Order: sequence, then C-alpha cells, then structure tokens
Amino acid sequence: IHTIRTYCDGRLSTTVYPGCQFRFDVSIENYTLSRNVMLGFVVKDNLDRPFVALNNHHLNIEFNTDGAPDFGLSYKMGCFPFSGNGRLYIDLYFGDGITDYEVLRNAFHLELQPANFYHSAAIPDQNLNMIVLNDVTGEIKLSGVLKY
Repeated sequence: IHTIRTYCDGRLSTTVYPGCQFRFDVSIENYTLSRNVMLGFVVKDNLDRPFVALNNHHLNIEFNTDGAPDFGLSYKMGCFPFSGNGRLYIDLYFGDGITDYEVLRNAFHLELQPANFYHSAAIPDQNLNMIVLNDVTGEIKLSGVLKY
C-alpha cells in the first residue's frame, strides 16, 4: 500500500460528517497478485472497538489487475453512516482472500464533525448515536386510516 487519500463530498479531506459522500482511494505497488485481489477495511473508534469490517468480496466487487504492477482501488459510501465527536481509525488489509500480504493498522483516521443529519430541531445525543440511519420514516394510524 503506497498512498491513501480520503474525500468528503468530492474534496480531499480527513474531516467527515454524517451523510457526506465519502470515498477513500488506495494506491498499491503490486508484485504478487493479478487476480483475486482483496482489499479489506475495518472502521474502529478511539478505543479500538470495530464498527464494521468489510472487503470487496463481501460487497460482491471483483478487483483484477491484469498483471499491472501498480494500481489504485477505491471504496465509496454515498451516505457516510457514522456520527459523533472525535476520531475514527481505519485498518487496511491487502491480500488474495487466503493470505494478507500487507496489514496496516490505523492506516488512516477520520475526524468526525457533528451535523444535523436528520434536519430536525433536536439533534440526537452524539454519545449515543454513532450510527446514522438513512431513510427512516414514521407514520401515525388514526381510526384505522393511515395518515402520511
């Protein structure tokens, strides 16, 4: 793993907020793999507790380099799902699904910036709401008839 770049809403940044369009790019010098390339990531809090651990096979994404010695890989999140104050740390795992050729613990970090993701008068407690739920709706049923 050569370089890592992080983007929030298309801008190069290590500061993110809930709901932003997030992307991270990893450039890799590769002398081993041409097929079955796997890049995994683990998102952790400042106490080293993992929130999520995924790789491209979990996401049904196939990375094949066709023998290229250098290449880049990207992951995108259309709606950044984490909230709160503080920092998130990301571990990276590069390998072939059987062997990890390189593991970078705390490969990069993200500064969380609070935001009113739900666009309401009451922002949820940042210490209790570390995951943002997208597309949550509610309804009320009066006299057996649904009102929207």
